[in-house]
Amino acid sequence: MITCLKKYLVIKNKIYKKILEEIKIYNLDSKEYEKMEDIEKLMMEEKEHYEDAYDDGVEVGINQSKREIVKNMLIENVDVSLISKYTNMPIEKIESLR
Repeated sequence: MITCLKKYLVIKNKIYKKILEEIKIYNLDSKEYEKMEDIEKLMMEEKEHYEDAYDDGVEVGINQSKREIVKNMLIENVDVSLISKYTNMPIEKIESLR
């Protein structure tokens, strides 16, 4: 899933660049050129938004996995300090997952 999303973002970015390159070939007056620059800025902001959302999603997934591992370790009666040591999760947070 992660690889597919990255490929999609790369392809989408390449398409945007190609579109902009083709449009800039034409002789544009200053107002038209300014509009094209505005569109380019919007497209770059959209790309940054997707990258941020991707990073946030990865972080959420990692945290969910970590919580599930901690819950399973608690079920197996693993010592809380040991869980904290290997997950870097505060003991208070581990206790709250009981």
